[in-house]
Amino acid sequence: QQQQSVNVISVKLMRWFDEKPAVSCSLKGCDQTQFYSSDRAVVTVADQKILKKVSTTSFLANWSQAQTVFHRTCWDLLVQKSKQQGGRRSSDMSKQEVQILSKAQEVAEYFDSMDQIKAVAKAASELLM
Repeated sequence: QQQQSVNVISVKLMRWFDEKPAVSCSLKGCDQTQFYSSDRAVVTVADQKILKKVSTTSFLANWSQAQTVFHRTCWDLLVQKSKQQGGRRSSDMSKQEVQILSKAQEVAEYFDSMDQIKAVAKAASELLM
């Protein structure tokens, strides 16, 4: 049997929002202070036309930033709250915020954590061997 050796290259990939104190989760009330490479994240933009017409003080998310960034768990919670349950929308999310979220979902970018990327890369390399 021939033994194959694999050289492992260590690469630290940084997403633009990782470990920057100025970038925090856009979900109001999120207790996670910043993003780390171990976090799964979602980046999107809000429909500025809708934002200009409504008061956003009661919104669950801060949509006023040029790009809104959410932890994946926070995004999933927001999406879940927007879903109609039994013909009714969740009472803590306004109709306008549901519209904003719906449009934001169309352009959302999803980022996996470094651990997930490494696991997928490892599985792919094992398939090739």
